Amino acid sequence: MDPVVVIGAGVSGLAAAWSLHRRGIPVKVVEADDQVGGVVRSTRLDDGTVLDLGPQTLSTKDPQLQETLQEVGLGSRTLAADPASGRRFVVHEGQVVELPSGPLSLARTPLLSTAAKFRLLGEPFRKGGVDAEGEPVDAEAESIADFVRRRLGPEVLDHMVDPFVSGVFAGDPEKISVAAALPELQALEREHGSIIRGGVKRMQAARKEQKAREEAGGTPEERPRNRILSFDEGLQSWPRAVADALGDQVHLSTRVVGLHRTEGEEGWEVRLQRTGDSTSEVIRARAVILAVPAEAAARLLKEMDGAVARALLEIPYAPVSVVHVVHPLTQVEHPLAGFGVLAPSGEGRGILGSLWPNAVFPGRNPSGQAVLANFVGGARHPERAMAEEEEILGMVRRELGDLLGLRGDPTHQRVTRWPEAIPQYTQGHLDRIREVARFEEAAPGIRLVGSWRDAVSLGGCWATGARVGTEVARTLG
Repeated sequence: MDPVVVIGAGVSGLAAAWSLHRRGIPVKVVEADDQVGGVVRSTRLDDGTVLDLGPQTLSTKDPQLQETLQEVGLGSRTLAADPASGRRFVVHEGQVVELPSGPLSLARTPLLSTAAKFRLLGEPFRKGGVDAEGEPVDAEAESIADFVRRRLGPEVLDHMVDPFVSGVFAGDPEKISVAAALPELQALEREHGSIIRGGVKRMQAARKEQKAREEAGGTPEERPRNRILSFDEGLQSWPRAVADALGDQVHLSTRVVGLHRTEGEEGWEVRLQRTGDSTSEVIRARAVILAVPAEAAARLLKEMDGAVARALLEIPYAPVSVVHVVHPLTQVEHPLAGFGVLAPSGEGRGILGSLWPNAVFPGRNPSGQAVLANFVGGARHPERAMAEEEEILGMVRRELGDLLGLRGDPTHQRVTRWPEAIPQYTQGHLDRIREVARFEEAAPGIRLVGSWRDAVSLGGCWATGARVGTEVARTLG
């Protein structure tokens, strides 16, 4: 039986492959790199310190993903974030300030003026779906910045949402489509006329459903809670474990150099070439799942469908450099008791933010040290991510000295560059995705998935990859 070929062994591709494998469908995963995980990379230093060179955590409330972690042998190796790491910080007027976590801390926060706080409290009473002049809003044309200014006010945008967008997307909220990137916010406004009122009603409905179930004698059902996870050897333990469970179905250092429909028959022909080998091999596939970056997918599809290739090439990516510095704790004035700090664009800092892995997962690394994972570049300042290494390191140390009181020389420092780190869901993104959907409908047996499509988060990529794998399995019977 011909296998399903999954092109790409990042999180999305491995999720699709695992979903097929669990259903007994032969699968062949091909990956051009010499290791799995895509941008998920981890390393251990000689002193035992674990560094994640790309994303730092896995955030998920998907019970099926947590079940998969058990299945691939990561149950005892999974680390849950320390509750104290729930504290989040932003830079405000040059100082590191904690973000509010509830109504009381929101009332006291220096991040918003009194007028901004009252404007925020008035959000439930503001008419939905219209701008300041009362004109209907074009939902697909609205940016995150436009939406937040309209519903919550400019100060919330500048001091709270702007750093969030930098931290998640490395992007510019003025350019990212709220309909594509944060559709749940639009859904709350559309269904309830208000973000706050919609959130409250959803919580009330969930409690009512739970109470009705208990009164009917049913077993209380615990709602899935979001968990922030990592692993004893870093995040890459996860894709490595899935690949190990798939065994010889995963083929590394193998590029796809040709992709064609089988003439007169159902199925596909995939031409493969191993690194260092000038010859190629053609294999037959029952179906193909393309789980690669948008540009790589465009290259494979341009002869088959020029329109979908052009749409894929229009998806921009933001470059990011992940900069690690490791110091003795005695050389840092800030207690580093929290998840990390993000820098709003209006603060004019040279970094997007700094995360503190030792506070999030205490005990994984040697004690007495500060491990700081810092992010440079993004959509607003791509040139910073690609600057000379010494320039990047010098800038990061200066920023950390100013913000966290860092002094002295690091025991370790490292710059990891990602020229195409995070896809940007800019305005027009949904039109591009509709073009991809049109292509899939016209070419049965091929599916496209990746961080450029439905979610940039690792948990989101796994969920969409698994869903696509399940859908392909159903079509094959």
